[in-house]
Amino acid sequence: RAPPAASARRLHTPLARAAHAAPLHAPRLATAVMSEGSSAVLLSTCAEACGELSELVAAIYGLVSADGSAATLKQDKSVFTLADGLVQALLRRLLAPHVASIVGEEDESEISVDRPPFRAGELIAPAELEALVLRTRDRVDALSGQLAGGAFADLTPFIDPIDGTREFASRKGEQCTICIGFATPTGAAHAGIVYRPLTSPPTFALGCAAEGVARSSLGGGGGGAP
Repeated sequence: RAPPAASARRLHTPLARAAHAAPLHAPRLATAVMSEGSSAVLLSTCAEACGELSELVAAIYGLVSADGSAATLKQDKSVFTLADGLVQALLRRLLAPHVASIVGEEDESEISVDRPPFRAGELIAPAELEALVLRTRDRVDALSGQLAGGAFADLTPFIDPIDGTREFASRKGEQCTICIGFATPTGAAHAGIVYRPLTSPPTFALGCAAEGVARSSLGGGGGGAP
């Protein structure tokens, strides 16, 4: 998987186009009409969920950096970490009740966040992470419950849970991103968010050009999270 530094070269992909649906040079706190079913609400909720996920991602990053116990190789020889599996599963819990389908980068057939032991393929979350996974899951579920039922049924989310996994697994992942893009029924990019959970503080950019939504917190004294 390409590292975050390659993001500008990957805008031709469906996920990247959706995540960059609004220009990143737009005002950092552009005013948006926050109607219950608007993309502004959806993206703000995704940003809050990514914020909740940040502590878990950081904890797993510590494990990967320390001894490599939370990372493995997939059949195609690409790197897979516990964070990839758990983040995607938790974002699915956030969005699944509100959209028709979800396209995720990782195979979820062997990912479980329903009950301990939490696992992502052959990787099992250590016991000391179980309370954090449960707390994060409950907060994500609460955020999902705040979204209007059926308001986004015509959108398809594309999720890349950890963009920059190879760097994440080799102690160079501070700029890794959580990417969520939303496509219309015709496959056109509609809205998206790129969120960096390991920066201090976490940084993000989100937008929906069709609804005039653009918001970011990129450091250097910019606007805060939604």
